[in-house]
Amino acid sequence: PETGVRPTVTYVIATYFALYTLTGIGYGDVNPVSRAEFTMLIFMMLIGSLIWATIIGEIVNVMQHASIDEVQHQEATDAILFMTQEHDISLELNHKLLQYFSQVRASARVNFAKEQVLAKLSSSISVELVSELHGDWLKKVWWLKDVLHSRFLGNLVLGFDPAVYCPNELIHPTDRLYVVQHGVCIHGRVVLNKNQVWNVDFLLMQPHLRRLQTTVAISYLHVIYITKNRLDETLDHFPREKELVRKKY
Repeated sequence: PETGVRPTVTYVIATYFALYTLTGIGYGDVNPVSRAEFTMLIFMMLIGSLIWATIIGEIVNVMQHASIDEVQHQEATDAILFMTQEHDISLELNHKLLQYFSQVRASARVNFAKEQVLAKLSSSISVELVSELHGDWLKKVWWLKDVLHSRFLGNLVLGFDPAVYCPNELIHPTDRLYVVQHGVCIHGRVVLNKNQVWNVDFLLMQPHLRRLQTTVAISYLHVIYITKNRLDETLDHFPREKELVRKKY
């Protein structure tokens, strides 16, 4: 390197070796000689470091969002343990609480993944995906038979919300259409399991025309449901499908 004329040369060389060390590049066999070469390599190392920092930041960001449900689940578990110690909750109830939150986490993860994929697809592909994922139960809803190949189905499925019920929990008749995703329940006198539905007649305005029966969860019951208001809002965006559904009644 150049020596002994101007202090700026010394500072440039010092900066070069400091960055060389901090960035972990190491000391190679080929070294800069002139001040211009030192200056150019300083900028190259700074730019390379920024690019590398950006890549690492993106990786951390992806990992953080990928495990957000793990963080939330851990927070819920910690809260349960705190309540158990603070309020002297029985071990049996503590076990039930942990089991319930574990079931909720599993249900939310599955539905979140489906929604994220479905919401980003084009109309034609979303119809195919909906048929693959939900075709078994959609065919059991008799007022949907004329719209099974419509893009309306993608919006309909996105309108469903997940819910989890504990064993022996009662589910009273409401203005909701329920679909079993996992578990077993008894609706009236009928045993229901995966991809079976109840409250299909929830669109009827007169209660005396509906089969209002209480449902009992036999195991942990994972369901998705849609309310009448949510269905009406979705149908408002699809006049043709709305007319076809209304004709069924």
